[in-house]
Amino acid sequence: MNNIVKICKIHGELTRDKVYQQYSVHKDKRYPYFQCRECVSEKKKRLYYENPEKHRKYALMMRQKHYEKCIVRDREYKKKLLIDENKYNELYKKQVGLCAICKNPEVSKCHNNRTRPELNEEMNIKRLAVDHCHLTNRVRGLLCAKCNTALGLFKDSIDNLKSAIDYLLSCVE
Repeated sequence: MNNIVKICKIHGELTRDKVYQQYSVHKDKRYPYFQCRECVSEKKKRLYYENPEKHRKYALMMRQKHYEKCIVRDREYKKKLLIDENKYNELYKKQVGLCAICKNPEVSKCHNNRTRPELNEEMNIKRLAVDHCHLTNRVRGLLCAKCNTALGLFKDSIDNLKSAIDYLLSCVE
């Protein structure tokens, strides 16, 4: 049973799973203090709605600050997969710009440098993700963000995918 770690004036007694634990530094001593998750969430929402433009400017500043990190991360990712821009473009043309699974074009918005160059810059659409086998690092194809995420959540497991298909088929009948 979880012990009560804080008593919130609004939400009452709180256990460890209902609080944020943070550490404060005071006179070279670290000690934990706890905050109610719901109160913190409500405060963040209230502050956002009071001044949304301030939060948008902050988000833009953080993206610009970490832009170079995104570029470096993307370059390292491409080196790790042993795929260059020519190979990507070849796969893109072979798949006619469509996802290898759902056969739809990418529609997810992008907040960094991975946009498709042939589209208008204002559209800011992500490039198709490079799908690869995590055991062999062999490139399998290009996927949209949703299909790539779905494969990742199924952990590239054929058994998990078969179970999902069986489940969907059982719901139809």
